[in-house]
Amino acid sequence: SKGRNTESIKFSAFCFTVKYVYSGANGLENGNRFFVYLPNAPIKQLPEEFINWAIHYKFSYEGDEKPEEELSFYGLYNEEQQVGFLSYQSRSR
Repeated sequence: SKGRNTESIKFSAFCFTVKYVYSGANGLENGNRFFVYLPNAPIKQLPEEFINWAIHYKFSYEGDEKPEEELSFYGLYNEEQQVGFLSYQSRSR
């Protein structure tokens, strides 16, 4: 796919009818500075790039109605790549 770093692919394997492609962790490569943000961190004190990314995720995928004043999740942010990971509460089925 566009923008995908195919050099990080280590190998692929088939299990039944599913092809698994093993690669490096996208978002953790090519970074020297990583930040961990804890729940209840004031959003106004966090980098704008992280907040824009995190709020886009929360609105698009979790359906939050408005931005919060504090984080309600854990965040891991790669400053150089301007990408990150968020935690979320699992929903019972």
